[in-house]
Amino acid sequence: RRAIALTWELIPKHDNLLSPAAVEDYFSMYFWLQSDAWDKYRVLDALGSNPNSLQFNFREANSRYRFIRDPSENLLVPWGNEGTKLMKQMDSPYPLGRNFWRKAQRYCVQVRPFELQLLGSAGAIGKKQDRWVLTQPHLYDQNIGLCLSKADGVLPVDDLIA
Repeated sequence: RRAIALTWELIPKHDNLLSPAAVEDYFSMYFWLQSDAWDKYRVLDALGSNPNSLQFNFREANSRYRFIRDPSENLLVPWGNEGTKLMKQMDSPYPLGRNFWRKAQRYCVQVRPFELQLLGSAGAIGKKQDRWVLTQPHLYDQNIGLCLSKADGVLPVDDLIA
């Protein structure tokens, strides 16, 4: 609707709406009308109104800023000996340090909310240390990755015996 309203506003000003001047006017007006959305997440508010004071709330600005807004979450998969070892370490009642989480990144895959829901319905995920973990290792293949089509709640016999 904004685009249509802008076009009607430009018609009396320009004989040719495809002229460079008309196109420039259109986009200038279009983007300035959206200036309220430029800082939609109020990142600049966290940096303060007086930059000369050098009192910036970087933690707050960081929490508001996302270069790519993606609702996906990390899922730790117990792939190989190291992945299994990391999963066992997550049973600790104590918070795990930065070095642990850096190692664990190699064993994480990104899953979208609907995939988490599917895995949850199949009883294939759980929470450890406030992070999602894959509790059914047969759903991860080292060549293919996470196999959602196998998330039917049925465990392989080998998983039941172990």
